[in-house]
Amino acid sequence: MNTDKNSPICVSLSPHLSVRMAVLGLMIALVVSVPIAGFGIVYVDKNATGGNNGSSWADAYTTIQVGIDDADVSDDEVWVAQGTYCEAIVMKSGVALYGGFNGTETSRSERNWTTNVTTLDGSTVRNGSPAFHVVTMDSITTSTIDGFTITGGNANSSIDSNDKGGGIYCFDLNDTNTISNNKILGNSARYRGGGIYCEQSSPTIMNSTISGNSASRDGGGISCRSRSAPIITDNIISGNSSSRGGGIDCYSSSPRIMRNMISGNSGGGIKYYHSVSVVTNNTILRNSAGQGGGISCFGSSLNIMDNVILQNSSIVGGGIHCSYSSPNIVNNIIADNSANGFSDATSSFGGGIYCYNSDPIIINNTISGNSADGYYEGSGGGICCNYYSSSLIANNTIAGNSASDRYAGSGGGISCYGSVSIINNAIVGNSASKGGGIRCSTGTSAIITNNTIAGNSATKGGGISCCFSSSPMITNTIFSNNDSYDIYEDNTYSDPLLSYNDFYGNAQGIYYDEGTTPYTSVLMMDAAIAECTNNIGLDPLFVGDTLSSGSWTAQVNYNFETFQTTLSDSSASWTSDEHAGRLLNPDTSQNKQFVIVGNTAATITVWGDVTEIAQIGDLYKIFDYHLQPTSPCIDAGGYVSGLSQDFEGDPRPCNATLEPRGDGSDFDIGADEYIGLLWHGFTDSLEGWTTGTAVVFSPPQWVFEPGGLKLISQTNTNTFGFWVSPENAIPVSEGYLYRARFAVSTDVTMPELVPQIRLRVNSSNFQQADCLAIDSSGDGGASPSPDGIAYDLYFVPPTNDDFCMLAFDLLSFNPYDAAHAELALESVLVERFRLDTLDESTTITWTYDFETSQEFWGPGDGTFTFTDPEFFWSDGALHLWSMTNTNTFGYWHSDPIDIIIEEDRLYRGTFEVRTDETDPSRVPHMRLRFNTGNLQASRTLGITSAGDGANSPATTNTTYDRLYFLPPVNCVGKGLIVSFDILNFNPNDAAEASLILDRAIIETLSPPALP
Repeated sequence: MNTDKNSPICVSLSPHLSVRMAVLGLMIALVVSVPIAGFGIVYVDKNATGGNNGSSWADAYTTIQVGIDDADVSDDEVWVAQGTYCEAIVMKSGVALYGGFNGTETSRSERNWTTNVTTLDGSTVRNGSPAFHVVTMDSITTSTIDGFTITGGNANSSIDSNDKGGGIYCFDLNDTNTISNNKILGNSARYRGGGIYCEQSSPTIMNSTISGNSASRDGGGISCRSRSAPIITDNIISGNSSSRGGGIDCYSSSPRIMRNMISGNSGGGIKYYHSVSVVTNNTILRNSAGQGGGISCFGSSLNIMDNVILQNSSIVGGGIHCSYSSPNIVNNIIADNSANGFSDATSSFGGGIYCYNSDPIIINNTISGNSADGYYEGSGGGICCNYYSSSLIANNTIAGNSASDRYAGSGGGISCYGSVSIINNAIVGNSASKGGGIRCSTGTSAIITNNTIAGNSATKGGGISCCFSSSPMITNTIFSNNDSYDIYEDNTYSDPLLSYNDFYGNAQGIYYDEGTTPYTSVLMMDAAIAECTNNIGLDPLFVGDTLSSGSWTAQVNYNFETFQTTLSDSSASWTSDEHAGRLLNPDTSQNKQFVIVGNTAATITVWGDVTEIAQIGDLYKIFDYHLQPTSPCIDAGGYVSGLSQDFEGDPRPCNATLEPRGDGSDFDIGADEYIGLLWHGFTDSLEGWTTGTAVVFSPPQWVFEPGGLKLISQTNTNTFGFWVSPENAIPVSEGYLYRARFAVSTDVTMPELVPQIRLRVNSSNFQQADCLAIDSSGDGGASPSPDGIAYDLYFVPPTNDDFCMLAFDLLSFNPYDAAHAELALESVLVERFRLDTLDESTTITWTYDFETSQEFWGPGDGTFTFTDPEFFWSDGALHLWSMTNTNTFGYWHSDPIDIIIEEDRLYRGTFEVRTDETDPSRVPHMRLRFNTGNLQASRTLGITSAGDGANSPATTNTTYDRLYFLPPVNCVGKGLIVSFDILNFNPNDAAEASLILDRAIIETLSPPALP
């Protein structure tokens, strides 16, 4: 026994204790039963030859169960040295059992459980027969088993508790118990839970390998039953088998299954029955079952999010199977799964996803390369919604899927039977005999809106096939280059309603009516069929029409670890990852397309195995289904109630032709709402721009002339005024860097006399303002000229707004500037760039953390007209403390010699700011600024507490990484000054409040390659 732990003291006393007891005059007999409080360790080593009392490695117990029994119930640990222990154990509350020691460690951090293999082998412990459970955890709390190989259990009894949980048996456990860092291998159960069985139990199961286990019925790897809610995270669950739920089985349970590799299990990856669960960030790979190779759910409510579901197989629902369920299937990669019934002479449905009488929400997934191959019927290569399933299928890429059977095969991309809404999807490069893109069958009342259905192939209806009294409503959808009619009606009982669609590039025809009458012209179709109105027949002009094509110059390579194929064209010269998210047809002699993961200069990588499709010398084509600026589909769609986003989350509708909103004419046709380029040229009108000033200033003259908006100053001491766009001028989306390029000219010929201009972008909720100010200090080298100068304002909009507005300001306060000056805004061009594709060679130029000093930052104020805040450095931060909410202005600024401006570099500031004001709607106005050392250019990010103040700093650190600045060329070599401002002018804000800067990081990167 270990005398350092919280357990009775043994009779063999240390000299120190003997002396102490002598001094106290105590009897040894009385001391024997007195515990010593504190943390203790019990040692176990099967090869120990000492006193075998668990007090040290030398005197360790030789069996684990004795160590557990000896440990106290409060906070003891049992350390087990490497080796094979042929025993079955029963865990105890409060005891943490750790394996993986070599028998010399003094700290648990020194152990290596993967090297020092510690095995619990239950294969012979029951009189030569396997243990029913190698580990039993029954009605205990705060226990841990960590670092063991657990094997040899076989729960093969007909007695209820002994027919489950061959490896670990859990009953009535709360969430304080942990099973971690174990290998649970080769266990079995007569009924359920070959590896782990949980009943009314919610342990954390983490960082373990659960492999090669089996159960005859449920849960070869893990079984969760009867109100169990375990956290199953970061495990490898592979090669297990059972009739249902080979990897994991859940019955009336609510597990959280996160970040696991669930692969190669027979009986399916995960099986749910009347359960509620979150399944997120897992890789679910090469599992097989009769229903739901990857995931199967019956009567369950699941959130299936951010998973990679690949190469699973079944007869029905290769990737996911839903029956009487309502899962949310969001942001997953569902690729290369198969529903195959040929060997069973049966029908197969839903290679990627199958829904039977279910109401799934299927959003933002990549569903690619899946197949449904049946003997009698193969339906729904990508998705099959069967028997009154009311599904929402939105914002997905459904590409390269196929359906086939010995007779036909229907719905290469989607097969639907029920009330299905198919919205904002790219349904491309799929194939089937009937309905290459979509098959609508048996009374389907589908709503098919704003999709791009292109490059699909079929014998009947490359785009959509309708049969058995199905009458879908098809609106704002692009049909492009599909085989064998874009729309095919099998008989007189189906009457789809077609409006505001674009049909292009189908040589055979666009509409086959009632199985008898073909139409090859949109005009003929609309004139002859009452259900067809306002359709067009023009080239949609996809961005992909301008992209690369060529042939492969090397052998195609499939990677079995990443589940991706790499293809090579040595003649290509692509920019790294420029094609990520686009689609590839790896062999143009067939129609299948695959989603591009990324590319190098001469290689492209796609999801899935395409080695059977693409060979050296095959011609390829890259597709991008975004619209070009001149597409006839822009603003040509019909009004759709409640539709506010396109397939990638951009605002919809977006008025790209500057027509008034609200009449429906600004909905685009197709999955993409064009936002790529916003242009204000003022050629014919003000384009909705209006004027403004402030009462205390002298207003300029506001003049519109075709080709520009003018501000004309009459005094150089007090003039302020601006032009401002409509508040919804710029639709914005999260995840993008925007560039507003303002072209400005002046009639002042001497640049040092040009008044100050400001170019602004404000969020429509007024919680963020981005500003670029140009001043004529010194030689006025950054000021506009009579010939005009273009200024680039880079900005990242706040995440809680959908639109931004533009503004153009004149500030003439300097008596040395021209008293009469005319400034003209000739145009504004707005473009955007994905933040996740910016230059990766970002350089941290400077980090200010203020841990030991102010780092040469100094205070500053506006002028004597403002009340200064309190400036102080404390607790590793710069503080601005306001004492009034009507007139306070002041700032901290960095030393201008810290950062020297480099040529052609975009500067980004990341600021960590907090406040002592608990109500975000009352936080004072904050500004984060870059100034050039010659004071000719200033870039400001302003944050106000307008409305609910959701954008304002919190009492804990709030990170602002939205300040981007491209200095004018004449400022290269000058210093870059970083500033942190408080402006407390709003009586609704707190009078006494602090803004606190904890850290500022300044980085540089290459400006994005925009026009």
